[in-house]
Amino acid sequence: GYTTRSSDGLGRRYGVGACAQLLPRSARLLLFGADHWELDLTGCFYELARRGVHLAVPADVVVALPAVGVMRARLVQLLAGLCPAEEAPAHVKQALQHALNTGGREAFGALRRLFPLIPLEVRAHLVAVGQAADVSAAYFAAQPGAARDPGLVTPRNANFRAFEVVETMIMTHFCAAIRAHARVDSLIWLHDGIWIRPLPCANVLDDALSGAFTAAGLPNGVAGAMAVVPLAAARDALLRRVVSALPAGAANPGGPARGAAAAHDIVKQSLALRQRKRDRSASPPARVARRRTVRADTAAATLHVYFRRTARPGA
Repeated sequence: GYTTRSSDGLGRRYGVGACAQLLPRSARLLLFGADHWELDLTGCFYELARRGVHLAVPADVVVALPAVGVMRARLVQLLAGLCPAEEAPAHVKQALQHALNTGGREAFGALRRLFPLIPLEVRAHLVAVGQAADVSAAYFAAQPGAARDPGLVTPRNANFRAFEVVETMIMTHFCAAIRAHARVDSLIWLHDGIWIRPLPCANVLDDALSGAFTAAGLPNGVAGAMAVVPLAAARDALLRRVVSALPAGAANPGGPARGAAAAHDIVKQSLALRQRKRDRSASPPARVARRRTVRADTAAATLHVYFRRTARPGA
């Protein structure tokens, strides 16, 4: 099952207990990528800002913010020559997220520190994105049942807190519609997307996404809103890297089966290490130690060392 971690019961939901959602992507890819498909809302928060601003402003106000693919392509074009071509998409994606969460001027300032000769057109685009995000987030936060706990909201995360409520609403309806109208053997919810097996037909996906947008009160039109990607190729590429990293001579016996077994051993070791870390961090003495170390004196430091040593299982 999935549940929210926020005290107000709103926002993103996380897997309960040991589950595929909480795995590192590489581990999840090795375990499930052979027969799963990834369905991902393309530029989710950007599209919420773009669609939401039309709901928040008067009908006679024209908001000419392009779709996320068009915006990304233009910004990548503007970064040409300032950084290696293969790095530009990552810089653009990060800058857009920065603009959505903390404002376009701040996002442009961060980019300008990396690339002093960056064109001012980039600033205009990022400021427009930041303004649309502010307007849309305020609109979403004012809707019935969407107001967040004031203790969770700061000036730096206010937009994120508003958008995650709408994102969760969309994905909840989307997943429910798919399960109602298609065979689903496996579904892993990853906040703004899912991994699924088998892949439902295109009509089911379009109807489910259209209904989810309608339920969230968003302008409809689902063309290009969701990327559908088979994971088998990415999983095979990762498996080849795992096999190539094995000690000399270890990759040959058993061929692909040997590589798959090695990959699964790596996943199990990763999970065991993560679980041990989670167990240690959840122990009451460790929590006490963290609170006590707020005091920066010798006694507090000594107390922290004491708890850290005695709180370990089997100590």
